[in-house]
Amino acid sequence: MTANAVDDASENIHRVLGEFDLRSTQVELLSSTGHCHAKIAADSGNYFLKILAPEYAEVQLQSQMKFADFLRNGGLPVPAPLITMTGHRFATTIVAGETKLAVLWPWIDGETLGDRTETDWIERCGELLARLHVRSQFYDPPDDFHVRAWDEVYAPREVGWLRSFLAHSPLDNDAKQIVERAAARTRTLGSRLPRDRRNYWLIHADFHGDNLIFDGETIWIVDLEDVGWGHLLFDVAWSAVLFAKHQPGSGGSLEPLLRGYERIRPFSAAEIALLPEFQLAAGIGAIEMIHTAPIANDDPLAIEWFDFAVGWLQTHLT
Repeated sequence: MTANAVDDASENIHRVLGEFDLRSTQVELLSSTGHCHAKIAADSGNYFLKILAPEYAEVQLQSQMKFADFLRNGGLPVPAPLITMTGHRFATTIVAGETKLAVLWPWIDGETLGDRTETDWIERCGELLARLHVRSQFYDPPDDFHVRAWDEVYAPREVGWLRSFLAHSPLDNDAKQIVERAAARTRTLGSRLPRDRRNYWLIHADFHGDNLIFDGETIWIVDLEDVGWGHLLFDVAWSAVLFAKHQPGSGGSLEPLLRGYERIRPFSAAEIALLPEFQLAAGIGAIEMIHTAPIANDDPLAIEWFDFAVGWLQTHLT
């Protein structure tokens, strides 16, 4: 980020903080992709600010917050956002002519679990994800509830985002064939495992060590912006992919994740039989995540992710 871009970001952040009646603050910009993240130090305490990317709609944020409230009211460790001076749970700001939404939370003093790759820690994460799913299955969304459907990502139609990606992707022909073979298997998941509340409901969809903060007593669940509809087993397989990519050394995280998860909420035999397909679905999810991120498909970071995802798919196809 250039010096001018940093100054512009800081000025915009201070405007947002004014809506929360926070002044005389110190702003530390944090690394992120798409959203703007910052640590805020004020006389009243420390805070975490997220200014969401412009494509993140208000109805999606409102829906995610309602679901987060439901999780929190059920005893899940999900932090609550601060309220603006006008009584809203998020601020609205204009950046380069685009409307963006900003949310402020108390800063959680602790460590992310990115470096906790030991088996017992990953099992604890699996238990926590199962608790989230158990609570989720009791949620009856209101009529104005709107979040994405993740099966549209991991079980892509033959005409849709995946075809467009493959037509313009930097992948070679061998890699494209691997992706197409994997998609052919995941495309039938909806018919092979019915989408009922027992196995398909609201999922976190970004559950990995960097979004889990341990304060010495509690593991807090943060970053619920990707909450959506999906098979619950996909959420576990997707977590294994994210752990493997974000936390080197946790490439074999699926087994301990499942072991911890099933101590709280066992999967059915029909679900476990489809685990190989859900591992492929998670690899396809990684491709879509980067393909739709605000970076070009030929960006070095994108290439790194695509190579990882294709390698994952190749491993689980065989």
